Amino acid sequence: MAGCCAAREERLHAKARSQRLLAIKQRFSVADLIAFQKLDEASAVFAKNRGAMETDLSGTLRAAFSIHATSAQLDAFVDLLDVLRYCISEPFFTE
Repeated sequence: MAGCCAAREERLHAKARSQRLLAIKQRFSVADLIAFQKLDEASAVFAKNRGAMETDLSGTLRAAFSIHATSAQLDAFVDLLDVLRYCISEPFFTE
């Protein structure tokens, strides 16, 4: 049952994550979007594998743990993009 609840929670959370990602990508050029697509795909594969292969799957909550680990990795990717967007748009030093 916990796996079903975690999956439902992740579907809702994924919508919010997608909106954040869309806001970040709106500032990209066409060339940036093409390059970013590869990075986004690699991040999704990494997150899925982390949840499936690097999470303890030995108990009855294994599905929930896997879903949460994948979700946390995807969130970390979007959080990093947010930080990088801020760093690139704001100067580090002012004269």
